[in-house]
Amino acid sequence: MSGSEKPPRRQVSQRANVRSQGRNIMAGRDVRTTEINNYLGPNSGPGRGVGRKGLALFFAGVLVLGAVGFQVLRWEGGRHTADTADTARTRPTAPASAYSPDGPNSADSSTAPAGGATTPAGRVTTTPAASAGPPFVARSSFPGSALDPIAAGSQWAFVLDHPLTPSQLAGLERLDGLDGQAVWDYLRPLGARIASDNWATGPRMTFKMLFLSDRSTSLSIQSMRPVHIACTQSTAVTVVDFASEGDDAVPTVAFSLLKPDVPLAEVNSAGEPTGPYFSGHQIDLGAGITPGALDVQATGAPGKSCSWRFRVGFATASSQSTQLVDDGGEPFTIEAAPLHPAQHIQYGLDTTGRKRWADCATAADCN
Repeated sequence: MSGSEKPPRRQVSQRANVRSQGRNIMAGRDVRTTEINNYLGPNSGPGRGVGRKGLALFFAGVLVLGAVGFQVLRWEGGRHTADTADTARTRPTAPASAYSPDGPNSADSSTAPAGGATTPAGRVTTTPAASAGPPFVARSSFPGSALDPIAAGSQWAFVLDHPLTPSQLAGLERLDGLDGQAVWDYLRPLGARIASDNWATGPRMTFKMLFLSDRSTSLSIQSMRPVHIACTQSTAVTVVDFASEGDDAVPTVAFSLLKPDVPLAEVNSAGEPTGPYFSGHQIDLGAGITPGALDVQATGAPGKSCSWRFRVGFATASSQSTQLVDDGGEPFTIEAAPLHPAQHIQYGLDTTGRKRWADCATAADCN
């Protein structure tokens, strides 16, 4: 080898150079880029595989999606349960026997309980009654009430459990005693009660009773008698009255609390009893019939305050029954004026015929 010649250069194949230089691509056309990318080692180049870090991120995402899906399923299940519970609360519940598979109202039975009907599915539906209230009601009005004011010039009597003071007496004396309603309106706020004068048979009071029924079918009242009678000594110490010379209103029927077993008597125009009222009369109600009315006169016990209720017998087209009647939830009452009151104020005529208020403790012309 001459000195001017250089030693021959070592030939290295392009593939070997690729192996040693990794990402360096030689200029030969026999090497394709895709081959180099496919050959490159893990975690390098566009064709790299999934490493440990990628796998960890993938499984973490799966776990998150799974947790979200589980919560969604739980929420949907809870909502379905709540809807089912709400439906159970709002759905009408029939009697247990109506759905009993072994009972008389089971699905294959055509018999429904009273007041109901069986549907094709076997469930029982109830039918409301024509009227949920009582067969009839009774309304009462007593003298001095808004429905029955005290007529001018008629007899009246009021009692109190305390004496009237001088100032209260002065206010009373400014009133016209012929206007019994005005006297009652003045004394009622002071604690006064309507009373009855004592007759030989006891105190008497007349009041009105009105019977009404909203039933579509008719019924008839056929008897009436006082029950639950209780009498106590009157606690009144003051009497204020007007002894009219006129007659009391004539009642339709009359009875005595001292003789509760005696039927209510019919009273004629002269005020005389003629016989049991319901022997020849009845009070028809319902089916649009005009309400029935009675003027009732009660006789109590002398010097006593009495209370009672009525046991009323009635009949329908198919049955007979009774109903207890009172004065708006309270018993009827009648109070006698005390025979010897501590204070007795009377409106009437003096010896000269002049109307005036008199203190019966000193006046000689009190009745």
